[in-house]
Amino acid sequence: MMYRPVTHAFPFSNASRPAAAGCRGAAQRLTLWLFILLGVVLLAAALSATSIRDLIGSNAASASPPEATPIRTAAPAASADVKPAEVNVEQDSTAAAFGIDQLRAVFSVLGDKERARVLEDEAAFTDLVRKEQARWAILQAARSAGLESSPQVEYLMQRSAEQVLVDAYVKLNVGAAVPAAFPSEEQIRQFYEQNRSSYRIEARIPVWQIFLPVPASAGPGQTSDIERRAEDLAASLRAGKLEFGNAAAEHSAHDASRLNGGFMGNLKVDELIPEVKSAVVEAAIGKILDPVRSPSGFHILKRGERIEAQQLELDEVRERIRTTLRQAAETRARQVLVSRARENAGGDPGDEQLKSWRAALSNKTAGSP
Repeated sequence: MMYRPVTHAFPFSNASRPAAAGCRGAAQRLTLWLFILLGVVLLAAALSATSIRDLIGSNAASASPPEATPIRTAAPAASADVKPAEVNVEQDSTAAAFGIDQLRAVFSVLGDKERARVLEDEAAFTDLVRKEQARWAILQAARSAGLESSPQVEYLMQRSAEQVLVDAYVKLNVGAAVPAAFPSEEQIRQFYEQNRSSYRIEARIPVWQIFLPVPASAGPGQTSDIERRAEDLAASLRAGKLEFGNAAAEHSAHDASRLNGGFMGNLKVDELIPEVKSAVVEAAIGKILDPVRSPSGFHILKRGERIEAQQLELDEVRERIRTTLRQAAETRARQVLVSRARENAGGDPGDEQLKSWRAALSNKTAGSP
């Protein structure tokens, strides 16, 4: 992008067997954690994130998505050649079979909208039942294996249950502190008037480029050769011998625009680097400019029609403001709730207490097998 911060990427920019004996041995511990992890994954797949939020999550409205910005995403890692662990999935034949009672329990924790959606969609209902039945089957196998007697598993189960309680308590109190009617229309309007500049779209210019970099170690001769190449490209473009998108794909060293026909996007005028700004602002629409030199190289530029600055009206941003105000109020309510709860529980531990605890845990860790 042709912004002021200079970056290298953008040259335009200024759980084996039951663990009855305490799960000794590396293989037994591995089996234990496989059971745990697989159970958690299946449970997460059965109950959607929306459903869980309906039950215990924050009631904050989702924030409006930010303006789209091109980002580089990491390529998925190559699959490792890992053989699946052999685990014991024998089950107690006296265990209850999966059926309607288990489904009723699952549906009791779904939010109203999610429950209605699943019941109305045959494919969604079938998918949920199959995933929940798989989770139930593994749960029975884990119980048959005696994993519930493992201290580690017991603690993790307890902690999970405690977290549900914590989340439900926070949601209840935050909901009481921030009424459903907040913010009012007057509060929305007042916020808009006080922050009008935040809802203004600055003037922009569509810009295309072909970028030829000049290495930092380049001498005068190499620099001249690159400049001559840029001039030849510009001349061929003006004469119609080359099409801009094809030339950008073949010659430009700026990947983001090269893969997009040379198009850099609708760029804010005030954020263009000086060399580019002065050339682009004065250029005729669609004209191929002479190569522009910047500290990073030569830019062959073309501009489109200027998009003038625009002030977004209240009706266009009302729901965005409502979300902003509710999120801010809910955040403050959580902070107050946590602060009071910590005070009632005796306050924060002091430095000496922290030091003592750390030493005790370090000693225990050092002495453990």
